[in-house]
Amino acid sequence: MGIFERGEGPVAPGGDVTVKTRVDTPGYSYEAEYRGRIEESTARLTGSQRWKLRTETGTIPRACTLQLTRVVK
Repeated sequence: MGIFERGEGPVAPGGDVTVKTRVDTPGYSYEAEYRGRIEESTARLTGSQRWKLRTETGTIPRACTLQLTRVVK
């Protein structure tokens, strides 16, 4: 679809990570923040997104989780 969530954030020496992201399209946008820990080859993050529909007022909160796994071939 060509829509990407992009973000950035710090990784602490102990593996704690915080990522803030944003998506912006003609129909909607959202900002999100995820927190978690990197352990070995996996990062497990939990967070929330705040959606804004262009045709509505206010925001819609949405809880979410991410699991990132490094695959070595």
